[in-house]
Amino acid sequence: MTVDLSLQQYLRSWNESLRKEKYSWPSRRELRAELENTVGHLIPLRKLDEQEINTLSGGRPLVGVDGSVYTLGGNYPFTVTAFQAVAKSTVAFDRTDKVVRSSLYSPLDREDRDALRSFMEENEEGLTEEAAFSRYKDRQMALLEIEAATIALERFRPFLILLDGQFSRYQKDEELFDKWHVFCKRAQDCEALVVGVVEEVGTMKLKKFLSQPVQDRLITGHDREILFGLFETGEALLPHEEIEIKHDAYVAFARLSDQPQAIACNFLYDQVDHVQDLLCLLYTLTPKQGRGIPLWLDLVDVEARITKKEWEMLVQSTLDKDIYERFLRPQRERRDY
Repeated sequence: MTVDLSLQQYLRSWNESLRKEKYSWPSRRELRAELENTVGHLIPLRKLDEQEINTLSGGRPLVGVDGSVYTLGGNYPFTVTAFQAVAKSTVAFDRTDKVVRSSLYSPLDREDRDALRSFMEENEEGLTEEAAFSRYKDRQMALLEIEAATIALERFRPFLILLDGQFSRYQKDEELFDKWHVFCKRAQDCEALVVGVVEEVGTMKLKKFLSQPVQDRLITGHDREILFGLFETGEALLPHEEIEIKHDAYVAFARLSDQPQAIACNFLYDQVDHVQDLLCLLYTLTPKQGRGIPLWLDLVDVEARITKKEWEMLVQSTLDKDIYERFLRPQRERRDY
């Protein structure tokens, strides 16, 4: 069956509607001027040379941390979910260059169901079990990532740890916050810098710093809309320290490649003095034609990623066939087309 042509007409109408709104949208010059007046400084970044990188790192490695989650099965609760977090160092120690943490969750397991229900009682009262599980997955992923990062601190003694995402991911409940606190204390003891790289800026923090006439001409007011195409390649917005974008981190915005969508970077407040040097380092480590994040995080993402094919093969080769067929194989897989 082909796609109904009326859908194309709907898209054309929607595109025309957005195009009309775009005509009244604030100019790049207006947005840059207002953000510089109210939020902070727009600064150019530069590529560091090898000597500058060695001076900044002190000869110590860089560690990138990322995680992956994949759910196999049909409708909830007939699923099994794999979690895997990887902290990968640029330099190996004891013949290994990474720390891997993994776990498994299935609502079909009694202990896992009990753990989810405890989580719901503590944090997600009022949600269905299926809806709560979506948030529980995010929490479990963050837990494994911060555990891997903490072990990597001790094993590799890096000068810098790059985390995938904002710091608030690691502070959503008491257990996570405690592990985050331990991680930050060990980073301080090891004199390691910490940066959270946020590829998809999903916040709505900058709008309130714009004048009302400019706010009224935005379509959504989200930071993504404001920041798209705002910076030159190799440019960053450094908010004044008294400007709080996030309460748990100092946040800077930057464009590290030719990709016009900016990223956000989270920094620990007691490491603010290093922000400009670190942004220049991240700019150095980001391919000009890339997605706008340091290449090392992309490499860690590849190592952490659990693919559909790999997970299906592992599950099918490990479980009894009748158990897989009874509980996990979706009916859609039985189609002949």
